[in-house]
Amino acid sequence: SDASNVYLIKTDGQGDIDWDIIFSNNNTSDQCWDVIESNAGYILFNNINQGEEFELFKTDLLGNIIWKKSPVGIKYNEGFCIQPTNDGGYIIS
Repeated sequence: SDASNVYLIKTDGQGDIDWDIIFSNNNTSDQCWDVIESNAGYILFNNINQGEEFELFKTDLLGNIIWKKSPVGIKYNEGFCIQPTNDGGYIIS
């Protein structure tokens, strides 16, 4: 199978790169569908292994991983959008 990684790039207001980071799940096909800014960092939403499951990553403002979660344990669940909720959580569709 073809492996692909998620590449997160943070730019300044002129489009110049502040920092970049690659997220890899070793020999899986990953696709990042959405990223949002959160308090003191970013939340990435990543489909893994051609949609077999998905992960959430929280990074700090420099792209360092704070946590990584797989909220749904059932395979073949894909998501395409993430939004913050008023209670500090996230909703995924």
